[in-house]
Amino acid sequence: MREVLGVTRDRGRVEIHDHPQHWTLAEDAPIFRNPPRPPEKREPGYMERYDSHTVIYDAVLGEQEIRVIGPGMRNLGPLVRESRWSLDGVEVEPSITARPKSLRVDVRLPEGFEPRAEGHRLEIDGPLGPVSLGLSPRSTGIFKGRRVLLTLQKDNDLQWIRDWLRFYAREHGVDAVLVYDNGSTAYTPEELREAIESVDQIEAGVVAVWPFKFGPASWAGVPHDSKYLQLAVMVHSRYTYLAEAVGVINADIDELAIVEGRRTLFDLMEESPDRALLYQGRWIENASVAPVSDPARFTDFAYYDPQGEPTRKKWVSDPTSRGPGRWYIHGINALKVKDPDPRVTLCHFRGISTGWKYDRSQVPLEGLVRDDVLVEVLREHFGHHSADAADVAPADPAPRRRWWRPGR
Repeated sequence: MREVLGVTRDRGRVEIHDHPQHWTLAEDAPIFRNPPRPPEKREPGYMERYDSHTVIYDAVLGEQEIRVIGPGMRNLGPLVRESRWSLDGVEVEPSITARPKSLRVDVRLPEGFEPRAEGHRLEIDGPLGPVSLGLSPRSTGIFKGRRVLLTLQKDNDLQWIRDWLRFYAREHGVDAVLVYDNGSTAYTPEELREAIESVDQIEAGVVAVWPFKFGPASWAGVPHDSKYLQLAVMVHSRYTYLAEAVGVINADIDELAIVEGRRTLFDLMEESPDRALLYQGRWIENASVAPVSDPARFTDFAYYDPQGEPTRKKWVSDPTSRGPGRWYIHGINALKVKDPDPRVTLCHFRGISTGWKYDRSQVPLEGLVRDDVLVEVLREHFGHHSADAADVAPADPAPRRRWWRPGR
């Protein structure tokens, strides 16, 4: 029987949590997850990016239950349901919820069971073979009462991460961060932790080592039907870490949010009937009036296309509230207010990117206009902006946000 153990590397304000309590089938396994797309609708490299072998991402020990989180099951679902589940040798009855992109299993702790910090074994035996999993501790106390920044990332420059943290700490009062690191090779988890701890305002944090396949993107009009990891991070983070946080901002490393009147996202969240809100904004193009820094910095960019498409939605949410429903990357279900809040501009920087998804090469300034509010805010936080090098910079020709299209 295969055994899988977990590791926590605790030092200073930021902890490193390895999550090897996963169940991954052997590469030569006779049964694996079938992809949802037929061959003619798969982009080049689709099968290399598709996660056909992970059954469980993590198993988390709570006070009254074990929460198991995994990707969508597809053809593996009936085989998981047929399996025998036991905890420390005592058979248990799993409550299995299988959705197209996610798996959730709740296992009630047996009568008289006394949770320990370590040593418990969750055993699953069935058509997919036997596996013995260690249990991750539910670690909500780390973020209790905190205003948290949440992200999933890989290989983003450490300078970008430091700048991103400084911005959200100073502009929105963030004091903690939860980073799911998706197998970075440019630096170690320890180096990522050091970068986070260099930002004085961040008082608590976790680097969760999350080494699973990210999944294929949409292609040729086919929707995101083959990508499981992002949704799993939303589910895992809320249960394992963030249930006692006072607020959570969902943001990628290349996204900075600015609120009208320089209020914080948490201010707006607290006023919302949902204790949560959606927002979107504009793409800040990879265009600059001065030579771009090496590495590029947020302060190198300020120009956008007034006719451009808006960014996709992001959110801020109070995880302690019963109002917000399930978290998704670009939304929250069961909200009373589903439209993006017009008081928030999300600035999504094309120039802050490793280019992993598509080409974000530099573009000319022609036809672009400068976001003067963005320049002012970045200058305040970082002491300068490259737009200051322009003798005459084009002004924003219209009130902010009127370029949004209704219904987006």
